[in-house]
Amino acid sequence: MENTEATFEINPPTSDELLSRWQSHLQMPFIVASHEQNIIGFAYVGPYKQRQAYQFTVEDSVYVHPDYIGKAIGLTLLEQLLVECQQKGFKQVVARIAIWQGSEASIKLHEKLGFTNRGCLLNVGYKFGKFIDTVFMQKSLT
Repeated sequence: MENTEATFEINPPTSDELLSRWQSHLQMPFIVASHEQNIIGFAYVGPYKQRQAYQFTVEDSVYVHPDYIGKAIGLTLLEQLLVECQQKGFKQVVARIAIWQGSEASIKLHEKLGFTNRGCLLNVGYKFGKFIDTVFMQKSLT
């Protein structure tokens, strides 16, 4: 996390922080992939916005350990995440993807599962001494 623009985390979250995030999303799908008792990836959704009118829209996050990229871990995680979101009654899933050297894979992953590009926001993140753009993608679950 600290060596990539893929996430806007500046410092890697501690175990306590990850536990806190998980606990705050108990009503939301949160999926973990493991191999030999090691976490190799995880995916979850959180509220898109806090206002009540957005209650049926969530924003996804998908992370795969660098050693496991290209092994369909992200695809498996996101597929299951979308199934669970639909089962919980969510109608829209939004992805906010940082534009960086490796972001093509994340964009293609989301496109493969039916997300469409909804636009780009310029210079909204700041990491490694530079501003970073993000692309918004969206999938309807209805």
